[in-house]
Amino acid sequence: MIKTQSHNEIERIKALHTLGILDTEPEERFDRLTRLARQCLGAPIALIALVDEHRLWFKSCLGLDITETPRELSFCAHTLLKNEIFEVPNARIDNRFNAHPLVAGPSTIRFYAGAPLLTEDDLAIGTFCIMSREPKRLTPEQRKVLSDLSACAQDIVRLVARSLLICRNISDIKSAEAALDRQKHIAEIISRAQSQFILESNRSRAFDDLLSDILNITDSEYGFIAEILHRENGIPYLKTRAITNIAWNDETRAFYDANAEQGMEFSNLKNLFGTVITSEKPLIANDPEHDPRRGGLPPGHPPLKAFLGIPILYDRKLVAMIGIANRPGGYDSEWVEFLHLLLTTLGQLIEAARVKRLHDRNQAELTRLSRVASQTTNGVIITDTEGRVEWINEGFTRLSGYRLEEMLGRRPGDLLQGELTDPAAVAEIHRALIKRQPFNVDVINYHKSGQAYWVRIQCNPLYDTQGALQGFMAIESDISREKNDAERILISQRRLTAIIEGTHIGTWEWNVQTGQTVFNERWAEIVGYTLIELEPISIETWLKLAHPNDLQQSEDLLQRHFSGELKFYDVQCRMRHKQGHWVWVHDRGRVVSRTKDGKPLMMYGTHADISEQKTAIQALNESETRLRGLFELSPVGIALNDYATGRFVEINDALLAPTGYSREEFLALSYFEITPQEYEAQERQQSESMKNTGRYGPYEKEYIKKNGDRYPVLLNGMVVEDLSGKKMIWSIIEDISERKRNDRMKNEFISTVSHELRTPLTAIAGSLGLLAGGALGELPGTVDEIVAIAYKNSRRLSMLINDLLDMEKLIAGKLNFDLRPQALMPLVEQALDDNQAYADQFGVTLRITQRDDALHVDVDAQRLQQIFANLLSNAAKFSPKGETVDIAVLSTGNLARIEVSDRGFGIPASFRKHIFQKFAQADASDSRKKGGTGLGLAITKELVERMNGIIGYESEPDKATTFFITLPIVAGDSSKIAL
Repeated sequence: MIKTQSHNEIERIKALHTLGILDTEPEERFDRLTRLARQCLGAPIALIALVDEHRLWFKSCLGLDITETPRELSFCAHTLLKNEIFEVPNARIDNRFNAHPLVAGPSTIRFYAGAPLLTEDDLAIGTFCIMSREPKRLTPEQRKVLSDLSACAQDIVRLVARSLLICRNISDIKSAEAALDRQKHIAEIISRAQSQFILESNRSRAFDDLLSDILNITDSEYGFIAEILHRENGIPYLKTRAITNIAWNDETRAFYDANAEQGMEFSNLKNLFGTVITSEKPLIANDPEHDPRRGGLPPGHPPLKAFLGIPILYDRKLVAMIGIANRPGGYDSEWVEFLHLLLTTLGQLIEAARVKRLHDRNQAELTRLSRVASQTTNGVIITDTEGRVEWINEGFTRLSGYRLEEMLGRRPGDLLQGELTDPAAVAEIHRALIKRQPFNVDVINYHKSGQAYWVRIQCNPLYDTQGALQGFMAIESDISREKNDAERILISQRRLTAIIEGTHIGTWEWNVQTGQTVFNERWAEIVGYTLIELEPISIETWLKLAHPNDLQQSEDLLQRHFSGELKFYDVQCRMRHKQGHWVWVHDRGRVVSRTKDGKPLMMYGTHADISEQKTAIQALNESETRLRGLFELSPVGIALNDYATGRFVEINDALLAPTGYSREEFLALSYFEITPQEYEAQERQQSESMKNTGRYGPYEKEYIKKNGDRYPVLLNGMVVEDLSGKKMIWSIIEDISERKRNDRMKNEFISTVSHELRTPLTAIAGSLGLLAGGALGELPGTVDEIVAIAYKNSRRLSMLINDLLDMEKLIAGKLNFDLRPQALMPLVEQALDDNQAYADQFGVTLRITQRDDALHVDVDAQRLQQIFANLLSNAAKFSPKGETVDIAVLSTGNLARIEVSDRGFGIPASFRKHIFQKFAQADASDSRKKGGTGLGLAITKELVERMNGIIGYESEPDKATTFFITLPIVAGDSSKIAL
């Protein structure tokens, strides 16, 4: 018969076997259905058949005396393929079944009808079928009955499957719960062992308790935990960390008491536990007496009925083993798996104990090494295997600022690395530590104070005598100076490159012996070429471009340099430009090396295009001619004096005119003979200025005419050297008689105008203030802005007029002072309170940084407040937003000194000599940007001096400026202090 299989045969067979129905006893619930089939369908034979790989097995069978048939001879195998009722009306004439034993044999089966039995996954596992010995066909009603009966049988099968699944789930849950309980128990044992190991100083107790827990959980009678150590020749042996006391007589009890605590050693490996060590595999011996690996027991030893030995590994290295014995029923591989996690922890504890022993042994060595390391100036760090600090020397503390207690247990990089630390260097360190390799890196670390510094770290791993890693030792050298020097060299090289590029200087190298030369691109550009255009380049290239008339001079100077007569080869020559014209080149160089016999070898030098300089010299000569004309025709006096004697060497007519002298008479005079004696102190000051700066003036004094009269002059001058190197003084001497007359007229005019303007301006400012303040109601937007601007400018004009009047009074000596002994600090504090609102406009804070509450001075309080207001407002205006203005009050001898320091941009050197002059401002735009009249410091100076004080300043360009005033200290008397 044809063998038939469904497309999902494997899944179908698996589902059938999962049901667990095959080869089970008959059941009434199935037989009831087959009886109904016989009665309802008139069939003498009714079956419930299950089809496995090779047969049809009948769960219920009525009408046949057999329990199974071969699958290849079955009708049902065809039913499984149809997934519906399969009907054979007459098997005798059906070629698929006419040779079937039930058809051709005594049973003479002719009719068959069957429906498939499906699982919930629609897998056909069997059939519900009927058979008859007479040919027939089912009516539609009969087919419906067969289908219903088949469905009932199918429901029973599915119910069996569900029940079986529930039972299995319950079993799985119970198994999982039991496993979970065991794992919880294991976890408790692990936790307890770890806690004991960490908290108790006697770690042997932790191993004893752990062994006891393992014996309890495995129902074992006795056992041991032993560390595996090695002799010097590499042969392993056992040393117990915990062992059950199974002493059986006085001798063994004494041996146990003497050796159990420090550990018993076992070197004989020709036994069961020796097999565990040599094979590094678990050993199960449930019949030790007959096990060929046994080593025998000493007389009196408790019987060994079963033995389980398990190797314990740490980091894939055999470190210990456990042996347990006499569990009822023996041991199997499940116990090995069950104890795996616990034994992993045991391996960790064994390793930790070993590390602790090594650490203790190393402490003495570390102490010795620390004495040596502490004396070195370098920093020394010793870490554990994870890179955590165990020890540092004093050199490291000096280098980093961190003490041992601050570093202990920390990774150095966590404290020392920062923003400038190179990530690549850090990565290199990490790679070396992971690979346990030495490394040598330069890296930026940070001192505890936050200061960055360079260190060179040389680190090596530390190993014990057995080759196990113990940690790392690093030596750190401060290389900040080395790095700074290298940085300065690099900066110098870059600066030189920038200078060469910026000045368009060509460079050259010349091997004098071979003629080989190296020019840079700049040299080629000077003569209009590129280097490629001039290739091949040699000394001949230079000679061809040089002017023939300049070659001889060049050769002479070169030979004089070669001979040592000249320190440098230095020549100016002409070279032909690519466009045909000649360019002037300054060629300068020096021999830097010589051959063994003293001949010049390598020479380096520069080429500079000086064509413009040559043109400038020619222009200078022409200019000198023109200047001579200007000197003679200038309306301002010009004089040239001998620096040493003051004698006039040369004067122009403008200087001579107002003196009444002839040229010969004037030139016979010295500088000092025409200067009144009362100017002697000023002359010394100007002379000192010339000595220090090479300049003097501008300053005013008087000259004495021939007739004895005087006239005012304004002088400026500078020191120069003539061609012989003799010092001379060029002076501009301006007759300012007319200017002085104009100043008097101007002052009188300003005084008159100021007085005349003050009253109406006060009324205007008051009216505008009322308008701006809304006294007359709200103004339209544009009008309001105009009024605000007018009010602001009227106040500025009032300030200007007040300053002008104060200056006029000071000049005229009309300003009255009410000098009284005053406590200085309250006046300073009042000044801060009065001027902070003004400083707020610029985002600047006023603060007192130094005070002396004992100081008293004899001052006019109102005028002193005016001085403070001028100094504080200036400091606030010229300080960046967010900065502070610092006020310091201190005493120097018998003087009180008040300092006002800003964070501005300093006072330009060119302006310093004008700083206390009227209307003086460093920049003409200052009055527009910052406001002010240019009179504040001039008035301040006059006020300070009227109160017997001195004002001065200290300033650096682009840095802070400090103005200071000094006042005489007077004795403090609270009864005289003005309040």
